[in-house]
Amino acid sequence: MTKVETRAALIAAALIRTGLKSFFKPAAIFSAALLALIYISSPLRAAEAAPTPSGPAAQAILQWFTTDRSLGCFDQQGRDSVCAAGFNGANFEVYYGDSTGDGPQADALTFVYYSGDPTGNGIALATAYFHRDGSNYRFMKTFPDVFGEGPVKGTTVRFLPGKARFSMAVLRANDPHCCPTGRASYTVTLNAAPGTGR
Repeated sequence: MTKVETRAALIAAALIRTGLKSFFKPAAIFSAALLALIYISSPLRAAEAAPTPSGPAAQAILQWFTTDRSLGCFDQQGRDSVCAAGFNGANFEVYYGDSTGDGPQADALTFVYYSGDPTGNGIALATAYFHRDGSNYRFMKTFPDVFGEGPVKGTTVRFLPGKARFSMAVLRANDPHCCPTGRASYTVTLNAAPGTGR
């Protein structure tokens, strides 16, 4: 029995007791039932709504994100751990193109925004490159020097021979943390050798 099922059983028992004692108080029963539904459905909604990567490289991206200890995630007790898409609030933005001559969607660049610690006080960004190897995608490398939010609205990732270009929104000196108005342009090297998947 899961925690949600156990709590649902306890709430149901409480509702029956409340109903027997407050037979003539429909408002009390309705309020208790509504609170029970909210309590039970919240964890289910959270599990269903956990964002996942999109497109053909999604499985490889999720595998990398949930196994790479260098991303700096911590568990609920504050111990060094691997990241979990639901727990760390990951948001994936994936862009596909061809920088290696291996065909459409041969290369994938993903931007992952996530909370590394259980307090949720900071958001980290990991930018990673994946290359199609046969019918699967393989993690190639990350770009730790990429910072900001983005790519900037109205722009996209441009895949060029051996590289990708994009712009990120960054904070200027007087910007509030919510609203960066600066722009930083990046060119990253995608070093998979054409036709080899490496």
